[in-house]
Amino acid sequence: MRSQRGILSRSIVFFIFILLFTVNNSNAYQIDADFLNPDAVVFQIGQLISDDLRGAGGVDFQNIAPIFWVRVTEDHNPDDDPDEVMLLVRLEVAQGDPIFTASSQVFDIRRVLIPRGRLTNQQLAGIPDLRIGTDAGVSAANLMPYIEGGMMREGIYILTVIIADTDIQPGDWNAALNSNYGIISATIETESPSQVELNSPANSSVLNSNPVFVWTFPRRSGVKFRLEMVTGDPDDDPATALDFANDQTRCIDKLITLRPGVSGDRSSYNYTGVGQERALESGKTYFWRVTATAQSLFGDEGVILQSTPFKFMYRIIVQPRIH
Repeated sequence: MRSQRGILSRSIVFFIFILLFTVNNSNAYQIDADFLNPDAVVFQIGQLISDDLRGAGGVDFQNIAPIFWVRVTEDHNPDDDPDEVMLLVRLEVAQGDPIFTASSQVFDIRRVLIPRGRLTNQQLAGIPDLRIGTDAGVSAANLMPYIEGGMMREGIYILTVIIADTDIQPGDWNAALNSNYGIISATIETESPSQVELNSPANSSVLNSNPVFVWTFPRRSGVKFRLEMVTGDPDDDPATALDFANDQTRCIDKLITLRPGVSGDRSSYNYTGVGQERALESGKTYFWRVTATAQSLFGDEGVILQSTPFKFMYRIIVQPRIH
């Protein structure tokens, strides 16, 4: 199930944290990095590019929202380790094609060592003698081909952070990989599902008992579902009836959060018609839909995907009395 409309394409994501701590020098630092919102399911790297930067210019890490953090600790023999290093950050697709590489100025490693703790991309860009990603190192031209509707296109992406020797020329990624004082990578796999698909009750069906709502959508940690049902005239437009629901027509408006570890594509909800759920009335028509929301890297409800609404009629079958 894949969306055919780029502007509606949304990226449902999960994060696989991979430690590559590769050390090629005798004295090294330990570097850790991760995304600030590791439970996010939406990779909104597209927000790095503003309208005025499309086609020209670059992106300053200091002017975008925090996305990832970096933490550096001394591994061993700190007195023997070099004071002067560089920090390199690269985003690439799994096939190895780079999307961007940003480098810092040469700086004193003590500027980022504990107890400074975790430093976000925004903070790293703001340290005067570090200033990573402030030299337009993130090219809009390189990034745009991977963007669909503000999200990363479907695929696997790798973010890598390296503590590099000052002998490495800025931008010489291969040399930094072969000789460094610490390296870490985080892998992101994105999917682009289409809208939520309603399964049951079927559209225009007739029920004689309370419904069990069933819908299909890739279930990920961080995904929430909003189930809505209203009553109305049989000829009403379903979307309009739902959009303009009120206390007289609303039967349920419920936020459903999946339990951690739940997987698969199908979700369901048993409608009871008691408590805050209005009892169904025989002969009436009901409209229902499900909306999926997912957190982005920035911690907001970054994506809203809504199903096409369905309708059904509720009719109690009265068995004739036998005399």
